[in-house]
Parts: sequence; structure tokens; C-alpha cells
Amino acid sequence: MQSKSANLTTTLAVPVSGQGASTLRSAKKYFWSTGSTQLMSNETSGPDGVLTVNNSELWVGDSNTCATPPCDGSTPSKTPGEGRVWVLDAQSGAILPPSPIGVGGHTRADELCFDPVDHLIMIASPAEDPPYVTFISTTNRKVVTQLKFDGSNGTPIATGGLEQCGWSPRTGKFYQNVPVIGTNPTGGPQPGGVAVIDPKSVLAGSAKVEKTLPVDLDACGLPQGMAIGPHNQIMLGCNGPSPGGHRNTAIINIHSGATVAVFPDLGGADQVWFNEGDGHYIIPSCNTDCRTATPPQKGAELVGIIDSRGHRLDQSVVIADKTTASTSGSQRRIHSVAADPDTKQIFVPIPAAGGAAPTWDPTICSQGKQVGSPPPSDKTGCIAVFATTNDDRSRVAEERGADDHQQ
Repeated sequence: MQSKSANLTTTLAVPVSGQGASTLRSAKKYFWSTGSTQLMSNETSGPDGVLTVNNSELWVGDSNTCATPPCDGSTPSKTPGEGRVWVLDAQSGAILPPSPIGVGGHTRADELCFDPVDHLIMIASPAEDPPYVTFISTTNRKVVTQLKFDGSNGTPIATGGLEQCGWSPRTGKFYQNVPVIGTNPTGGPQPGGVAVIDPKSVLAGSAKVEKTLPVDLDACGLPQGMAIGPHNQIMLGCNGPSPGGHRNTAIINIHSGATVAVFPDLGGADQVWFNEGDGHYIIPSCNTDCRTATPPQKGAELVGIIDSRGHRLDQSVVIADKTTASTSGSQRRIHSVAADPDTKQIFVPIPAAGGAAPTWDPTICSQGKQVGSPPPSDKTGCIAVFATTNDDRSRVAEERGADDHQQ
């Protein structure tokens, strides 16, 4: 039986800082800083990826500092030190030794995933040439080995960095998104794939890619977001356009890479999420129309809710469907999402207003119950909290298995 429509409504708007942040279940009880206030590029900025390990530790990917800001790499003194990973006590915020853990290179350690069976973290350094992943033991917090995506050891040649990864409790393997594999001689779009890594090869000292699942370019351009779902599914957030110009979202088979379902024009996502509590995928979407500044403005920023069993779009929650005057800076758009499997709440960071055209003008931060002091503002952004009006627990799609709820 298919699960019922999510029927999400805005229940809470929380400022991105201030007293209201303590309202969230994942409340920030402390503020932690790497100690750097230097001006950095996107590839050298941080901290970035974060996850919990064993419900007691926070693992955080980060960049490093340089001797003479700005850290743009133009001279040795302006070149940042190696990428690094911090481990914090999840309750107190205390930095746990031997933090920071160096992972080499001169750019940030980015997105990461956790294998609780083999006690391994896999974290990507996507801006290095070639990009690589580092495996770190969560037992002794030491680097086990690294794997470069340069065509050796079974790896695909990653010409567009590395993105979100996942670990499957059913297969016991890591899955690494590779947005672009190789080079298109005509300069057009190039397909990506999902690299499969068996942790046994890591622990044996011979890390390798077991196989690379092909991702159909017509279904998914630039696979970046990843959520391991039930029924041998991987949900891909497709950030780039397919040859026809559409940005889609796709579900593939975890064993073969075959396309299971495509959701046309629900793409442009970076991070995606699977909520084990109600069997739904959650997609923060800004598709091609949403990104194209051509009057009259088309598209919208929205959050898509997809039923993992019926492979259907249950609901689209509009974040912004009107634009305002553009300002300096990059285009703002929703980027990430998370969900609580117990409360079924969905958390969507809403960026501050402004930036290049099309400049979407969300009003969602002023809707629902507002908490915090000062109260959330549409101009400064917020964390929007959504809740379902239905109880899907008796109709939930089959869960993927216990894995400490890591993405």
C-alpha cells in the first residue's frame, strides 16, 4: 500500500542565529569556531560537511588557514594548509584529540558519510586534482588510507569533483557520487556515475572502486545529492541540466544503476534526504526555469516530497515563486534539507534575500509560528520547519535498516 500524501504545512520559523535556535530538536547548545576569520574561496572555505557518529560525536570537514590572507593560492604564503577534519563531543562541543585530522591537499575536506559496521568515515576532497576520498577510523581517529579518482584502482576519472556520498546497511558498501566522468570532446554535457567501494578493500590496505554505476544523462545531469533509500534504491539530486536543458531528479537501482524513476524538472538539488520515519524522499529544487533570469520569470523554489514505494511526487511545497530586485553576489537558492524520522519534521534552511537574478523573494520565514529573538526575517533568512498533517506510520515504505541515520 502506498503511503499517504505528506501534506506538509509550515509550523515554525527559526532565525539562523539567536535564542530561537534552541527551539529545534537538533538545537545548537554551543557555538564552535575553527578560529579562522580569513577570506577564503569556495574551495578553501569551511567548515562544511557534518554528521554524527555513534550519537555522541560530531565529525566536521573543514579547510585550513594561510600565513598571508587572502588565501587564494597565488603565492606559497597565501596557500592554505591541508584540508582537515574535526571531531567534537556532541554534548559539550569539546574538541576531541587528535583533532584536527589532516587529509592533505590545500582545499577543504567536504562531504562525508559513516559506516558504523566497519567504523569508517569516508570524506571527499573534491577540489583537489585529482579529487580523492580519505578513510578515517572512528575507533582511533587515524587516517586509514586514501583513494584518488584518477582512473587507477578501478576509479572513474572524476573531472567535476566529488559530491555527496552514502553508506548502505543492506550492502555494507560506500557509494560516492561522481558528477562528471571523463571529458566530452564536443564540449557538451558529460554523464556522471556512482562509485561503489567495499570497506573490506579499505581495511585490507588496498582501497579500490568495485564498480561504477552508470547514471543516464537524460535522467540525471551532474548527480550531486544522494540518499540511500529502501528497496535497493538510491535517490540522486541532479544539479545540472540534461541534454534537453531540463534538471530532473532520479532514483536508480543500487546494484545496477538502472533508472527506476525520473521526476522531470524537479532537479537542481545539491543535497537530498530520505526520511525513514515516513518513507519519503525530500528534494530542495530550483530547476532550469528557476535559475534562468528571463522575463517573465518562470519556475519556483520548492521542496518536493516523493513516496519511495509508489515513486510518485506526493507534494510540492513552494518556498518562493516571486522575484525581487537583484543585488551583488551569487544567486541565492535553497540548498539543503534534513528530516527527523521520529517527529517527521522537515528542516529547510532558507537563505537571506538578495543576490544575482533571478532573485527569489521567499516570505516563508514570516509564516507559521515564529520563535527567537530577534524573530526570523525574510531578509536575513531562517530555518523553516515543516510538519505533516498525516500519520504515515502504519503505511510507511519498508525501511532501509538501522544505520544511525547517517547521510
